Amino acid sequence: MIKIYVKEYNYANNGVTVIVNNLIKYCSDMDVDICHTASLKNLSYIDTIIPYGVKESKELINAGYNTVCCLLVDAISLGYLNKIKHYLRVGHFFHKDFLYSIYGYLRYSFYEKQIVKRYQKVVLVSQTDIDYLRGGEDKNKFICLRNGLNIPQIVSKKATSDMFRIGILSVWDSFQSNEENRWFLKKYVPKYVKNHPDVEFILAGRGSRIHEYTSVPGVKVIGEVDSLDTFFSNIDVLLSPNPKGCGILNRVLDAIAYKTPVIGHTGSFSGFKGMEKGFLSFDDYDSFCMVVEKIKNKDLQASLVSESYKFALENFNWEKNYKEFIDQYVK
Repeated sequence: MIKIYVKEYNYANNGVTVIVNNLIKYCSDMDVDICHTASLKNLSYIDTIIPYGVKESKELINAGYNTVCCLLVDAISLGYLNKIKHYLRVGHFFHKDFLYSIYGYLRYSFYEKQIVKRYQKVVLVSQTDIDYLRGGEDKNKFICLRNGLNIPQIVSKKATSDMFRIGILSVWDSFQSNEENRWFLKKYVPKYVKNHPDVEFILAGRGSRIHEYTSVPGVKVIGEVDSLDTFFSNIDVLLSPNPKGCGILNRVLDAIAYKTPVIGHTGSFSGFKGMEKGFLSFDDYDSFCMVVEKIKNKDLQASLVSESYKFALENFNWEKNYKEFIDQYVK
């Protein structure tokens, strides 16, 4: 039997749960005996254990288990490195996340190097992450296993508004996730809305830190939403300010699924290589302004939605990607 090792606090994260549950589902469909475990206690040293993430992968090494395959998923140190560079570039570094990103980069780059050397196969969701971690290792050691698109049963038409509505969907319950949005909301938005009173920024997602932005001009805070359909039907475009440049952002996949055009910081699209016709990106304030003016065009919106949806159906397909992975590497 194969055991996917994920600690409970990690498994509670929706992004983790959806990957683990889909892997279990499609393994079961293909007659592979597999389950999730939250502890290494009582596991045999002859069991095939696949850890999820850096900490679980490192724990498996330290405990002396066979290091056959790990679901590293994201190159975490790459995300920290990109945030450090970005915060320096935009002058946003007098905060805890800047210092923590330096610590995180040093810590996780060391762990990742250990893991890459010890495991026979390392699974990540983005080729960008693989290229970063590979170094001098054999390219056949790495497997790119992309996330899938969760297609909703209902996609409502966009509600009409006199404002051009730019939505930001995130979690706002940690200082890290907050700062990944805060730099944009504090530095770009106040300056932008002074000369663009027809544009409104709508913030959604769980976490108390979101209320920090209720006083920012041009910002409407709605907090946690019961339905993604309700959120996406009441915005014209999704914006992702995340500068991490690693992994695959689920919020971008959600926007694609709800047929909403996407714009964002260049780092938000590192996992979407090949889909360049399906989004617009910016890397400074001037390019952000240009992107917003472009995205107001309805024909362009329709083209971006069509291109991203078509690309995602082919490339971010849970069944196709996971069954190929299981057939080639698991069975």
